[in-house]
Amino acid sequence: MNVAFFGNLWAHVHWNIIPRYGNDPLPEDSIWTLDRNLIESHFLSDEELAIVRTELRNTLSQLCRRDGIDVIFA
Repeated sequence: MNVAFFGNLWAHVHWNIIPRYGNDPLPEDSIWTLDRNLIESHFLSDEELAIVRTELRNTLSQLCRRDGIDVIFA
């Protein structure tokens, strides 16, 4: 695959991590097919988002260190 075709300068793995919660109005649907207004009505507060971001980075960092993988968070 030519990753430069997509505007990337180097080959890399990319994830979209989208948490789904118990109050998810449509848990069986793909996040990409939901109405944008519905999605935005379930955003986390800035405080909640900061907690999730910190926990996710810490967990990913630990797993990458364990497996000898260099990781850069943008």
